[in-house]
Amino acid sequence: MNSQTKVKVKTVLGKMPSLWKRRVAFFANILSLFYGNDTETLVLRKAIGNLETYGSRLVPIINLMYGGKSNVLVLERQPNPELIKYFENELGLIIPQIKVLSHKDYLSVLEAKSNFSTPLKSLIKDISAHQSQWIDAYITDEPLVKFSRICSKKVVTSPKGSHKGNNKLLLYQYLRSAGLPVFETFIAGNQSEVKLALGDLKDKGYNSAVIKAQIGASGIGMKIVNLNQANFKVSDYIFYEGPCLVQGWLDSSIPGVKYIGSPSVQVFLSDDSITSFDVTGQFLSHDSVHEGNISPPPYLLNNKKLLDEIFRQVKLAGTWLHDQGYRGAASCDFHIIKSKIKPEVHLCEINARVTGATYPSLLSRFFLPKGAWLMRNILFDPPAKDINLLKALNKHKLLFKIGKTQGIMPFNFNYNKKGDIVKGQFLFLAKTLDAVNKLFKSLSNISSLNSNLGRN
Repeated sequence: MNSQTKVKVKTVLGKMPSLWKRRVAFFANILSLFYGNDTETLVLRKAIGNLETYGSRLVPIINLMYGGKSNVLVLERQPNPELIKYFENELGLIIPQIKVLSHKDYLSVLEAKSNFSTPLKSLIKDISAHQSQWIDAYITDEPLVKFSRICSKKVVTSPKGSHKGNNKLLLYQYLRSAGLPVFETFIAGNQSEVKLALGDLKDKGYNSAVIKAQIGASGIGMKIVNLNQANFKVSDYIFYEGPCLVQGWLDSSIPGVKYIGSPSVQVFLSDDSITSFDVTGQFLSHDSVHEGNISPPPYLLNNKKLLDEIFRQVKLAGTWLHDQGYRGAASCDFHIIKSKIKPEVHLCEINARVTGATYPSLLSRFFLPKGAWLMRNILFDPPAKDINLLKALNKHKLLFKIGKTQGIMPFNFNYNKKGDIVKGQFLFLAKTLDAVNKLFKSLSNISSLNSNLGRN
């Protein structure tokens, strides 16, 4: 698609956007997020644990995204059976057909057919026979394209559209050419150039800098550096795609600068439209790893000027993303500060994929339009049992059910090797932010869970 093509740009905050009206076989290829950068994938695994269990977040939303009742979801691990019952019996959701294929078998589709494993052959047979015409995934890579050819299906997003849409260097170059605000940036192709860039930023008065690989996710591929730190060396995987970005970091350590927040706008790109359907505030760790979201962000309530500027930038950046050939759910992540006398809004990155905020946003907009919501990753130490969690929430009348106006919705669990829950993704829904925050606090007050709850 060329940049001259006209697309409609819409905003429908607080309610479900118009999504796909097509059946799909969706691959939860979360271990492919970095397009073959295996070292970066290992870093992500160390940061968040058992990656294979995160694909199950898709279970309750696939049929919402694709508007059908017979979609196929290919996971890397079986989803939690108790949550499946909860989705069907208490939320009235129709669950997609679920298939399981290891990442190793997923990658092996690139080999000769004579080397295909039995699970791979079986899945190819099932998807080929499925009535869907489309294949989609977190990212479109070479194995996904091979699946589409073997199964005689079409990919929703081209490999080029997926890769370019997630490339932070290409986005920066576009933002600069379009006259949008950008961080002070150096492009560094090796360790020496990174060191020079960090020195230049320090000389300009910055206390911190951020180093970004061209491709990253969940804070991986990005490193915030204290410019007073000696002998800093960037990891080699940062250069996997080529030169990285070294940017001056604007925070409250700089005189006259006040950090306001890091909102993320949820966007859906169809063939002929771009729709913004939610604005969330992000909870980020010190290393900028995603830990949750809240909507609406408290610091944007009744702040029309900031919202107008955010959506002005989303319109331009969303059109750029559409021009790259990307289609589907995405997020535009921002950084807002107040410098001297006025706020400054910077678009940090676009994640051209289903993100950690897509799941809670679609679920909340489906079940409680115009309401408020909070999603947090909750750690359990010691590990917990899934049945106990659901029973405890239900006993205390906190479990969200269809028809209720508030409650807690666990929508995914992450396991250790023994099969116990070490982390869960919990959605807190209510009509107001105050009610949502009370629900969040109430989780810690359940005596049967209190001993298990860790940091979040």
